[in-house]
Amino acid sequence: MFSVCTCVAVTELRGSVSELTLHVINKNSTDSNNSITITIPVDVSETIVSALQPDTVYSLLLTITVHGGHNITSQSATTHTTSGGRMAIIAGVDTAGV
Repeated sequence: MFSVCTCVAVTELRGSVSELTLHVINKNSTDSNNSITITIPVDVSETIVSALQPDTVYSLLLTITVHGGHNITSQSATTHTTSGGRMAIIAGVDTAGV
């Protein structure tokens, strides 16, 4: 089972992208260890986040860092995994115009 989330393009920064970081936060958990952080290569346009819990709400945030160290974090996108089976999210990244 896959949930699909497309993150919006971020166009407020100028310069070449040096790092993409995806933050996946389990909104159903009160545990302090409720998030996954993934560094995505800048030449990759999508990634799969696996090992998620079934029937769980996740919040996704994308941080884009450009050369020089300036960064911006997207607004939160929310997805819900369905009940049963193995869970993963396919997250798309569009850095066009950055």
